Amino acid sequence: MIAGFLLDVLRHTALAFAITAPFLLLGLLAAGLVRVLVPDDVLLRWLGRRPRRGVVIAALLGVPLPICSCGIVPLSMALRRK
Repeated sequence: MIAGFLLDVLRHTALAFAITAPFLLLGLLAAGLVRVLVPDDVLLRWLGRRPRRGVVIAALLGVPLPICSCGIVPLSMALRRK
């Protein structure tokens, strides 16, 4: 009974990883492209000077991007580091 439950948990966990993996990889790819293609001074000019303005601009730029919550974490971390 407990072994069957643990096996079901393991199967569902593996299924969740398999479903979210492509989106996470897409987010990592987008983060890498931003890191390589967007110069630091452009990001600082758009997002870094005034915090409220930067949040509004980031939200407006992020609206049309088809990135789920799994992929946005690596992208936002790359933007923050840059």
